[in-house]
Amino acid sequence: MKFHIQTIGPALAGTALLASAASAQCDTSQLEELAFVNGSWNAYAWDGSFAGQRYFVLDGDGCGAVELAVQGEMFSPHRNLGLNSQDGLWIERATMDDASVEMSGPLGADGVLAMEGLLTEADGSEMPVRSRWAARDDGTMIHKQEIRYGSGQPWSILRAYTYVRPENDPNGAEPGMNDMGPELGEDAFDG
Repeated sequence: MKFHIQTIGPALAGTALLASAASAQCDTSQLEELAFVNGSWNAYAWDGSFAGQRYFVLDGDGCGAVELAVQGEMFSPHRNLGLNSQDGLWIERATMDDASVEMSGPLGADGVLAMEGLLTEADGSEMPVRSRWAARDDGTMIHKQEIRYGSGQPWSILRAYTYVRPENDPNGAEPGMNDMGPELGEDAFDG
C-alpha cells in the first residue's frame, strides 16, 4: 500500500493517509473501535519524560487514524493506523529516519489493539516488532512497541508512551520539555 498526502487546511498540511484503504468501504462500527485515540494528547515516554504533543484524526474515508506530531503551528505525520479491508485486521505503519515499521493484528475483547510485524532498516534487514494500544480507565491511552533483536532473544522496548488529554494533564495543556508525567513501566502489556 502507498501513502496518500492530503492537505486539510494550512495547519494540517502534510497529513498522511492510507490511500489503498481510502477506496474501501469503511464499516462505521469498525472505525469506532479506534474512537479512543481521536483528538489531542500530550505524550510521555515510558520513563515519564515529556515527548511532545500528538493529535489523532479519525478518517472515515480511509477507515483509520493518523497520528500527527505537533510542531508549532504545523502537524507532521507520525504514524498511521488503518483497517485492512481484506482480512479485517488493523495495520500500524510508521516511518522513522532510518527504518520503517509495518504491523497488523486484531482489537481484542479486552480492548487491547495487539499487532505484530517487521521493522525494516534502510539496508533491508528486518527484525520482528510488536505493538500494543489500549485506553485506560483513567482517560489516558498507552502504546508500547517492542523489538526482538535476534532469534530467541527477549522483547526489548523500542518506544512506549502514555498519552494524556491536555485538559487532564497535571502539567497543563502545554507542558514544558522538562516536565515529567506518568511512567508507563516495562511491565505494561506483559504477556
